[in-house]
Amino acid sequence: MLVADKQDLFRFGLISVLKEVSPQPLIIDESSRYKELVELLMAFSYDLIIVSVEILQGEGFQSLNSFRSDYPETTVLAITSDPSYQGTTDARLASFNKIISTTASKQTYVDILKPILQGPARKTNDVRPPSLKENANSFLKAQGLTNRQTDVLNLIADGKRNREIAQILGLSEGTVKVHVTAIFKALGVKNRTQAMLLAGKRSEKPPKK
Repeated sequence: MLVADKQDLFRFGLISVLKEVSPQPLIIDESSRYKELVELLMAFSYDLIIVSVEILQGEGFQSLNSFRSDYPETTVLAITSDPSYQGTTDARLASFNKIISTTASKQTYVDILKPILQGPARKTNDVRPPSLKENANSFLKAQGLTNRQTDVLNLIADGKRNREIAQILGLSEGTVKVHVTAIFKALGVKNRTQAMLLAGKRSEKPPKK
């Protein structure tokens, strides 16, 4: 779970409500800065994200959209002090499940969060056997790479530069650079060539039974 807002006091209050409503202990990451938020989105997966619209800059919205592409089942709530966002059709807000005013009452937050935190557990459906490509990508995901980072690494392996990758995936070049940095860190490599070689060798191994 991730709570991102510039105001320490508001984050504290929101986290208190989350803990009060949740029937089980929570692990909650916090962020008060845009750069830190992007790094968390690149590094971890979350069941619930509550983020202030004001903390998001241009690339912040893109990073959030990228995260939703990797984890479509994640619930993302936007909080804002700007009433103009309520009921808006702004395409940047398409990733949010709901927009909540920072001036809303505690009971409003409880009513919104309770069904999310106390709802029925998700059912695990039977899945088909993974393809060879999926088996290869499973290694990368085991190293902490998201689906989007795997896409970026596959394009690096195809010889694409950051600008080309950004155009193909519909991201900004800055967001691609963040992905590349996260990939290097996850794989323990220092450059693109090492990342390509490591991913290629590991993904060629047969899947474990």
